[in-house]
Amino acid sequence: MLTEPGRCRSLTTEQRVLILLRFLAAGSFEQNAADLVRVSQPTVSLNLPIVCDALLNHFTEFIRMPQISSERQAAPLAFHSLAGFPRTIGAIDCTQIKLLSPGGYFGQYIMVGDSRYANTSYLATPYTISHPGLATNPIKRVYQASLIGTRNVVERMYGVLKRRFPVLRHGLNVSLPTAQKLIIAAAILHNICIEEGEVYVDEEVGNENVEESANEQLTEEELLPGVNQLARDEVLQYFRIEAERHQHRNLN
Repeated sequence: MLTEPGRCRSLTTEQRVLILLRFLAAGSFEQNAADLVRVSQPTVSLNLPIVCDALLNHFTEFIRMPQISSERQAAPLAFHSLAGFPRTIGAIDCTQIKLLSPGGYFGQYIMVGDSRYANTSYLATPYTISHPGLATNPIKRVYQASLIGTRNVVERMYGVLKRRFPVLRHGLNVSLPTAQKLIIAAAILHNICIEEGEVYVDEEVGNENVEESANEQLTEEELLPGVNQLARDEVLQYFRIEAERHQHRNLN
């Protein structure tokens, strides 16, 4: 339910939602949304955080980690089907987010990120292009290709999200608190679209940073000496075992 005293009270729920959708789709100028429903720009400015707050009340319904046992079992299988990378519960992107261990139910899983993140016990990252042995070690090459292929899903998701709501690409000309709410609201609406079968198809949506992730020149091993490399080491061991099994089957 959307309620607010003052100028927004006369708006219907449909009008308020249309204002938000128009703003997200048409760029960061509030006047564009105002023209759609024939209201003033200040009314749009007041309305945006109200609708965002209403959506944020449903945040955990549409943006969440797998909760029930069947979901936690299905997620690693779905990620594995992308490029053969094992035990993956999620993929992340963006260097501004400090990632903590999922813990709890997710302690047995790992996440995958690009080489701008540190490799830890719960986060597996690709080798840098200058890593010793990458060019000659077949297991490391399999690991590299599999991880990048698995992480592509989050690259594409951000591309689709920004094309569905271009304001996220063009820039938000609003206050910081409203901008934060708009970003989360857009993510919720994006997931609602997916659940309703509103699939966004655009051949131009690509994996913009895949090559950058693979060819990043920073060497996290040198910058972060002593970092826990359990996640990468475990996955490398997985691929070694898979290679041995494959070789054994060929011999038989």
